[in-house]
Amino acid sequence: MLEGESGIVLLDQHAAHERVLFERLRRAALDDKLERQPLLVPLPVELARADAEVLEANASLLARAGIELEPGAASLRGTVHASLRSLPALLAERRGTLWPEVLAETARSLAEPAQRETRDGLERALHDLLASSACHAAVRKGDRLEAREVAALLASLDETVWFPNCPHGRPILSTLDLGELERRFLRR
Repeated sequence: MLEGESGIVLLDQHAAHERVLFERLRRAALDDKLERQPLLVPLPVELARADAEVLEANASLLARAGIELEPGAASLRGTVHASLRSLPALLAERRGTLWPEVLAETARSLAEPAQRETRDGLERALHDLLASSACHAAVRKGDRLEAREVAALLASLDETVWFPNCPHGRPILSTLDLGELERRFLRR
């Protein structure tokens, strides 16, 4: 919660952080300067066989997003054990559980005919992949940020092209004006 000239400004820290991460990833990908972080120990990922096939067929798109996925052996359960060999450097610190979900979402998006058949479809798939990566890597609802972290987040928002929402459409800010606050506390 922040104080503005006309009232209280509520900040959705997840949506704000997601927007910042997405804009950094998007800008780097558009400039072909997205840095990869090779992993010393590859991160194992279990994928549905169909998802693994779609991702393997779109390895160049994943590479543009800083992701190198090495397909592995199929299991008896119909899954494929793959290995993440590199991640976008901006998101490398968030190695944990976000990647299987990001990869599954990406595979579902790429499996749609429109995504396979047009340049716009592939660009949309890259956008979706970066948005999903940013979303899963952003701070979560309920995560407590220290004052310096909030200040850094606000400074980062100031440094990005302003959009009032995250890449998935959720608003970043909401304002309660002074008149509304006064009415709620029966001052007006």
